[in-house]
Amino acid sequence: MTREVLTLSPSETLREAALRLQVRGVSGAPVVDAEGRLVGILSETDFLRYLKRLTDADLAGHYLSSPVHSLTLLAMLAESGHPAVRRVMEHLRTSRVSDAMTVKVLTAVPEDPIEKVVALMIRGNVNRIPILEGARIVGILTRGDILRIVSRR
Repeated sequence: MTREVLTLSPSETLREAALRLQVRGVSGAPVVDAEGRLVGILSETDFLRYLKRLTDADLAGHYLSSPVHSLTLLAMLAESGHPAVRRVMEHLRTSRVSDAMTVKVLTAVPEDPIEKVVALMIRGNVNRIPILEGARIVGILTRGDILRIVSRR
């Protein structure tokens, strides 16, 4: 598992969260309250799902449902000055992490065998599982972590 976990605050804007995710090179992160307790998780999928609900049908149908499914695509379209994408970017500046995060988070504990956590990822169709001791995050297991394990063996 990764021990240095990027966490987000529910009160951060989605734009701030997107910038922090991009800087760290990750596609999602746990969301914690002021006391450090897990309250949700925010991923690229959550961003896109949220923006799809907010934007007009044409933009959502054409761009957000594309096979690319990436915030990078939105950034490229924003650079083009597309008016509908400018509206999407405004939503990112004004909406909060709490507006888009998933609140039912699958978690594991450090003692769980890796096979159990991987099975949980597969059953839940998620890319990351926060590892908790009590209510505190002590790590996260991601698909990238799994690939690193597999590549070493």
